[in-house]
Amino acid sequence: MVAITKTTPEKQLASWEFLKWFSDSKQTARWAAASGYMPLRASAANDQALKDYWAKRPQSKQAFDLIPGSVAGPSIRGYQEIRDSISEMETKITTKKAKAEEALAAAAARANTALKDNK
Repeated sequence: MVAITKTTPEKQLASWEFLKWFSDSKQTARWAAASGYMPLRASAANDQALKDYWAKRPQSKQAFDLIPGSVAGPSIRGYQEIRDSISEMETKITTKKAKAEEALAAAAARANTALKDNK
């Protein structure tokens, strides 16, 4: 997420102009190739610099290709703690360090605590 803070009209305009430039397909492709981050625009995938980068790092291209099928996780406070609890539960069950019922009960308790603590 990007925000332009309220300052002077000149600074706000300069910030807006920079954001328009930086989020342009060519610039976001260059940034993605230089940083390893995802480009901001799908059209950046047509840029040769990004294609060259992806040719050397095919997993980055694979990640980009998975974006259309992805969904954002819930936007709630405590969500990371809940995800961690679920991950730990799965590990305990698959490594036979806990029975499924016990691991699920512990994860549920931790999740409920995280939700309560993050109201």
